[in-house]
Amino acid sequence: MLLLVSATTAGFVWTFDLVVLLPALIQCSVWLSDRPTAPRRNFLLFSYFLINFILLAGKIYLRNDLWYFWAAPGFLVLYLGLRANLQK
Repeated sequence: MLLLVSATTAGFVWTFDLVVLLPALIQCSVWLSDRPTAPRRNFLLFSYFLINFILLAGKIYLRNDLWYFWAAPGFLVLYLGLRANLQK
């Protein structure tokens, strides 16, 4: 949670700094593997893949990292959504 909040509130946007979010990604993967019947699991996985597809397409077509200001908050929202769904 601390990594996601710090990446979201950073005063700069660099796509190569998103690698610090890997521990949160690993934690989400473990949560999903422990509960394969979690509510809205498919929606959250689709949202994660959609964000990554948009990041990849953006890296191909946009050369300025300024346009990736939404990536860290997007991953934070997905993390919070997954955590809330698994606590039910």
